[in-house]
Amino acid sequence: MVNHLFHVLKLSSYPTIVRFIIFFAFRSILMFFKYFIYQSLIFSILILFLVILQWLGDIKREGMLGYHSLVVRDNLKLGFVVFICTEIILFFRFFWAFFDRSLSNTLVDTGMVWTPYFISPLNPFDLPLINTLLLLFRRVLLTYAHMRFYENEKIFYLLFWTLVLGVMFMYLQYLEYTGRRFTLGDRVYGSLFFRITGLHGIHVIVGGVFIMFFMWYYWKNTYRTSHSLWIDLASLYWHFVDVVWFFVWGFIYIWRF
Repeated sequence: MVNHLFHVLKLSSYPTIVRFIIFFAFRSILMFFKYFIYQSLIFSILILFLVILQWLGDIKREGMLGYHSLVVRDNLKLGFVVFICTEIILFFRFFWAFFDRSLSNTLVDTGMVWTPYFISPLNPFDLPLINTLLLLFRRVLLTYAHMRFYENEKIFYLLFWTLVLGVMFMYLQYLEYTGRRFTLGDRVYGSLFFRITGLHGIHVIVGGVFIMFFMWYYWKNTYRTSHSLWIDLASLYWHFVDVVWFFVWGFIYIWRF
């Protein structure tokens, strides 16, 4: 007889499998950048996607079976907050490098100016402004959907348009990349620009996958307000993504434009 509110997990092979897949994925990334071999990278990402889908499905089933008590849900949210803190540290390191280079007036390789003299920066009030508005509208829709979910109202169409706005954001980011006048190899500015914006784009994709999975389970009518962990974490994650974008737009695009 269990006399506590904690969920004692059984031994699982998921962490070990994901560890090996991530190791293979990073190796595939190196092969892609050096030799432009992309088949192994696509394969590793697909396998990782399927394994994580199965893992998240098991967590969702644990909640439906009643294992996710209030204490367990609070601890899962706390673990997710710690994960977001590690992501904040990652972005902080890139922004630190950006400010370290941009605030120095003795950089010979940038022509003693920032933005470097050989770089034509993108207009922050063109596609970046539209992307900012898209994220704002998507944030409003998701917050409204989150509120209505607790009121047992239909939110599928709100989630659908939230996902559509995320796809539109990534499409405009793609147009921006294809119309750029500099590349990843254009010294420090090109490297930092594509690393920061690309990393944020990856987080937008992950947030979209979050919403897509929740839409699938919601459409199958397997989620209730008593098992709201997924949409709670998705809303928290998108708060983080939106805040990061305002830093990206303000400092990477607008500052010293």
